[in-house]
Amino acid sequence: MIAQTDPSRHKIESDWHTAIRPAPFSSAFPPAHTIGPSATFISRSRWLHARHSPVSSPAPRWLPDILPPDPRPFYAAR
Repeated sequence: MIAQTDPSRHKIESDWHTAIRPAPFSSAFPPAHTIGPSATFISRSRWLHARHSPVSSPAPRWLPDILPPDPRPFYAAR
């Protein structure tokens, strides 16, 4: 088992594991925003509802402050 005891191989593997791990995220965005656009998909209507619902508590911290783009022009063009 030379592969497990070789320190250079361990360094390469540890670098690879840290490279694919998503970066530390702030509380403003969910962690999946760092790994892909559709990983934590939230629809525009759900975003609007969560942003403007008349609840005593504020909107969830992970909702971004910028409204997601409206997908309707994209679907209309197809």
